[in-house]
Amino acid sequence: MKTKFKDFLLYSLACVGAVSLFLSAYQPQETTSTVPESHVWEMHSTSTTTTSHVYSFNKVTGEVVKQETKYTHIGNNNIFGHNEYGK
Repeated sequence: MKTKFKDFLLYSLACVGAVSLFLSAYQPQETTSTVPESHVWEMHSTSTTTTSHVYSFNKVTGEVVKQETKYTHIGNNNIFGHNEYGK
């Protein structure tokens, strides 16, 4: 009788161990985007004769960000990099 109990206990613990190994190895698939990470953000610009705007658009989340930059003209006649010494 002791032998049958030992065998039953041994096989049942072996089954529990095998099931626990299978369950620990299983990992559910995560949903991934078909857009590569380098192509998630897209830039768009709009311009008129007096103003121009640049917008960034996130293809995954749909987020839109207006980009703002500050620049100045250096030199005379509003020509970048032109001055009286560098003719």
